[in-house]
Amino acid sequence: MSTPHLVLQVYNRKGVDTSRIAVVIPKKAIKDAVGRNRLKRQIRNLVRSRWSDIPSGHDMLLTARGDFVLYKVHDLDVEIQQLLKEL
Repeated sequence: MSTPHLVLQVYNRKGVDTSRIAVVIPKKAIKDAVGRNRLKRQIRNLVRSRWSDIPSGHDMLLTARGDFVLYKVHDLDVEIQQLLKEL
């Protein structure tokens, strides 16, 4: 599943009642480590606010792609919401 700036890969975990998520921001998307870490924190916070929408028993890998220099958090929230609806 993907949007213009995010790719979500979902893996089933049989026999487990919890879900996990990993966020990957490549250097190609944001050059400096401070910016990558800030974006990771923002994405984790947005996913945490929608955690009840995520079915249990999944491992998820959320990878950023594209340029995030002038990207707004609200736009990011809309893309995350679109990805989680597809689960």
